[in-house]
Amino acid sequence: MEIETTVRVANSRQALDRLLDAILAGSQPKPDWIHLQGNCRLDRLPEAELRSLVRKLHSSVLRGFRARNTDLRGRRKRLEFWRTVAQNGFHDFSDFGWMKCYDSPFVEDYDYVGAYLREGIEALDPYRIYSAVLGTHDYTVEDFVHTSLCEKVETIIEPMAGTGEFAYAGHFRYPDFRYVMLDLD
Repeated sequence: MEIETTVRVANSRQALDRLLDAILAGSQPKPDWIHLQGNCRLDRLPEAELRSLVRKLHSSVLRGFRARNTDLRGRRKRLEFWRTVAQNGFHDFSDFGWMKCYDSPFVEDYDYVGAYLREGIEALDPYRIYSAVLGTHDYTVEDFVHTSLCEKVETIIEPMAGTGEFAYAGHFRYPDFRYVMLDLD
């Protein structure tokens, strides 16, 4: 089954501003995606301007935006960019681009890395990591491995349902725990 989506393209910052203004004014419908190409570059913006533009993008799309025209060399620069975009409502756990909760009016903070940088591994919140990459969930890996039925389980093979939570608990809390993820599509 193929889901039809709408994509709008902006090749310059001026074109993007016109598109976002039209969407926010109600004269253009929100597309699923806005694809930033050519001279429409987020990686060249100062942080305050990037933060403001990402929030405007959040209000103007149903699903997210694509910006494959970034040139972020060096870990620090890439991390700063990722954190700014993540703090302002989008996560990049997608081949499609930066995503938000579908047409959510709420700007959610998906930056789970900041706590780690400030306070180390103990500050990581598995629920926040999970919601940043996949969304909300009912049970954690802790609930799973601490049941009498599963207390001797050493390997989990699962189809992407618990990626963030299982990876967090598997790699950091249970070093002998083997985790295998399969993408079924």
